[in-house]
Amino acid sequence: MWQDEKGQVLTLRKKTYSGDRRHNVLHTERIQWSLEIRDVKPDDLGVYTCVVSTKPFLTRTVTLREGKPGEGVDKVPEIGQSTGSSPQLVRDTFREDVHVKQYQAVTLTCQFTGDPTPTIKWERRMWTRDGVKVVEDLKTDGETYTLTNAQMEDTGVYVCRASNGSPPPVQGLIRVKVREVMTTTTPLPTTTTFDPIDDAAPRAYSFGEVVYQHLGRDAELTCKAVGIPRPTIQWRVDGDHIQDNYKYTIREQQYRHHTLHSALLVKSVHPGNFKKYECYVFNKYGDDRTTIVLAENRNP
Repeated sequence: MWQDEKGQVLTLRKKTYSGDRRHNVLHTERIQWSLEIRDVKPDDLGVYTCVVSTKPFLTRTVTLREGKPGEGVDKVPEIGQSTGSSPQLVRDTFREDVHVKQYQAVTLTCQFTGDPTPTIKWERRMWTRDGVKVVEDLKTDGETYTLTNAQMEDTGVYVCRASNGSPPPVQGLIRVKVREVMTTTTPLPTTTTFDPIDDAAPRAYSFGEVVYQHLGRDAELTCKAVGIPRPTIQWRVDGDHIQDNYKYTIREQQYRHHTLHSALLVKSVHPGNFKKYECYVFNKYGDDRTTIVLAENRNP
């Protein structure tokens, strides 16, 4: 495939796609494909690239410039003789998921092959507490990036980008999870909830499967949604969406960049309220639900 310096495809195999009848493909030998430009004009001057669809990509760049009288034509090396190659991530040494304890050091590594040797830059993708996705330039070059004193806010997706002038550029994604060091003797729960660090469909959690309450009193049902972006929560009963009104009050509280707590207050409970309530959670990547049963407390 031949393309111009703007990346526009001029030819592919033996077909011409530039729309210019002066362009022609010459395939005189098995490994040699040439671009012919007849009646050269000043607008034709510039850089042309031949791309071979191998793994990795092979490229050859040729500059067409205006010659002076008496000058010969520079010989263009054949692709099969000497050529550059686009960057390729070395998977054998690449870790996609890295876990580190708070306050410890960890080094992230991305190794790439390519000719010429690729330039590697680092950035981090993260979410603000308001649920906004941002990209931070880490201003680091090279195969490694080190967190010397990992903190909870260092959790996120780290990106290493490699380029060497041979298309296409390549990137590696490393998900870093910093685990908090507990400084209390309070026993940890036997199960842990979903704690995503990148885009994720939500999960719903209820605080208790059954809530008991006396007739005439208010009952509170609570659930939690976790996902990125932060999910929306809807309460439902008998398939109907519950709204704030004289029967119900809904309160919500946001935690971190991916968690939302919701409390449904059922006012002045009567026998018709004793049924199953659904906490439905969703974001653009999916949905989930959990249920809580409101039952009568018959104890005095």
